[in-house]
Amino acid sequence: MTATTAATPALPSGAPSRPRNVATLAVLILALGGMMAFAALIAAYRALAHYQSLPPKGVKLDNYLGVMTTFTLVLSAPLVEWAWSAVRRDERRQAIAALGLTIGMGIAFVDLDWYLVSRLGFGVATPYGTVFYAMVILAGINAGVGILFLLGALLRVLGGQASGSEPEPVRVVGWYWEFVVVAWVLVALTLYPIVK
Repeated sequence: MTATTAATPALPSGAPSRPRNVATLAVLILALGGMMAFAALIAAYRALAHYQSLPPKGVKLDNYLGVMTTFTLVLSAPLVEWAWSAVRRDERRQAIAALGLTIGMGIAFVDLDWYLVSRLGFGVATPYGTVFYAMVILAGINAGVGILFLLGALLRVLGGQASGSEPEPVRVVGWYWEFVVVAWVLVALTLYPIVK
C-alpha cells in the first residue's frame, strides 16, 4: 500500500512580509532632499545677483567645460533607461553593457567636474566662490553616489538578482541617476546662463 499524503494548504507565516517599495521610498526621499539642497544653493546664487553682477568682474568661466560636463551627463540618461528596459526583457548582456556605459559616463562627468573646479582660478573667499564651489562639488558628490548605486545594480544584474521578474533594483537606481542629471542641468543653467 502506498501512502499518499494530500498537500495541506499552508497558513501564511506570522512574520511580516518585506515591503516591496522600501528602495523606491528611500531614493525618493534622497532625491527630494538633494533637490532641496540644490534649490537652496540656486536661490543663494540668485540672491547674490542683487548685490553684485554674476559672475563678478575678473572671473572668467570656461563655457566649453560647462557644456561638455552637461552633455556628458545628459547623454548618460538614455543609457540608464536602456539598462532598465533590458532588465525587464531579461536581456542580461544588454543590461550589463548599458550599466557599464552609464558608469563610464558618470566617471567621465566626475572627472570633468574635478577638472572644472581645479581650473576656476578663484577660491571660496567670496560669497560667489562659496556658492559656486558648493553647487559644483555637491553635483560631483551626487554623481559619485549615483556611480556607487550603478555599480550595485550592475553587480545585482551579474548575480541574477535583477531580472524581468524583479527589475526594481535597476529602476530605482535609474531614478536616482536621473535626479543626478536633472540636478546638474539646473546647476549648469544657473552657473552658465544661456542668455545674459
